[in-house]
Amino acid sequence: GTITLSQEANFTFNGIAAQVPGILLPDTLGILTIANPAGVSFNDTLSISELVVATGAIMQIDTLGNVMSDSGTVAGTVVNKGVLEVVGPLVFSDGSTYEHARDAGSVPFATWEVGSAFLLTGTVQDAPANRVQDFYHVIFNTLNLGRNRDMGWNGNTIGGDVRVINTGSYRWQMSSASASDSAEFTVMGDVIVEAGAFTVQGTSNALTTFILHHYGNINVTGGNFSIARGSQGSGSGTTSWYLHEGNFLMSNATTQNSNPTPGNAKFVFANQAGVQNLTLSNVTYGGGGLPIQVDSAATLNMDTTVVGGEGIFVLSSGATLATAHLDGVSGALQTTGTITLSQEVSFTFNGTAPQVTSTLMPDTVNNLTINNPDTVVLSQETLINGVLRLMAGVFDNTIPFTLGPTGEISYEGGSLLNPITSIGEQTAEIPTVFA
Repeated sequence: GTITLSQEANFTFNGIAAQVPGILLPDTLGILTIANPAGVSFNDTLSISELVVATGAIMQIDTLGNVMSDSGTVAGTVVNKGVLEVVGPLVFSDGSTYEHARDAGSVPFATWEVGSAFLLTGTVQDAPANRVQDFYHVIFNTLNLGRNRDMGWNGNTIGGDVRVINTGSYRWQMSSASASDSAEFTVMGDVIVEAGAFTVQGTSNALTTFILHHYGNINVTGGNFSIARGSQGSGSGTTSWYLHEGNFLMSNATTQNSNPTPGNAKFVFANQAGVQNLTLSNVTYGGGGLPIQVDSAATLNMDTTVVGGEGIFVLSSGATLATAHLDGVSGALQTTGTITLSQEVSFTFNGTAPQVTSTLMPDTVNNLTINNPDTVVLSQETLINGVLRLMAGVFDNTIPFTLGPTGEISYEGGSLLNPITSIGEQTAEIPTVFA
């Protein structure tokens, strides 16, 4: 008999096996609801008033699919191999995923709520349009990437994690900028790199400035993870990755820096409220190495980690470096790049076997903390202007130290090998107690 399907009717696909809409579905309709966890595939032109993808459901827009909607709410997954255009408000809610599974094309403009994910899988030659958005989670898994591509982030905030599963033989870059221009953006979650290549930028434009504010961890377990892969005009321009929170772990991976002019590109530990950890193991250093700066008032704990390669290492005035390396500061910092250690910094020795401070530690320091249950040997005469904290073990001061005018010793469980038996005159005040 006669089948009449209004172009203002609503349709719901709620099977439990994979579905297609069928030739009877009008090409214009009201609300389209996808509630099938096995997926519903569209391969034709469709104009709707509202798109709803339920939690756990999958909507796939195939190569010839062209879905245009006035608005939409996605709580499940949309796999786009064709065209998805939403002219009004579109929301990807908690737990939802938008997978861009084609080369080029366009990402729909949307509100990416907490817990949503933008997944790139289909990019080969051309990155999608509309990729400069404030996503929540961003995932790169482009095994067939055929050339280096960038996201172009500038002024954006990525609310969650950035995860790089694989980029094939080429790399993804987070940002780009014109010559003499700048780009600044923020990542609130972790940066996770498993394979492929990932960097802030790869530009050769001169005098460009890139700034990344990061509030999560860096966790690299493979691939190539680098601060800068573009020459930026043979040494001009800067790239700064500020780690305001979180730790930096890199293992079984490669790192390099294509703008090695001292200070031009660097990872900056900048947490002034707590300790940040740097853990490196089985790292391969390319040209430029791993450039690091510890900002003023920040504390970097390296445990037994060794920084190699040829990157710079800067310990800014007011910063603290902690190491458990047996050879102290010189054991921890084995980079052949420029090492700059201010005389207004602090050091902590927190190993579990005998350590030496080394002569790479400046002969003038602010605070010095001994927290090794064994022994720490002072390697050169040292002026301590702040506090010598003896927290654990024995501080071998056979080579003597001197307390500055405001220096003091705090006994907190540790001891001196050679106890101090006299105090030089430091002030004009008359002591009331001598011990």
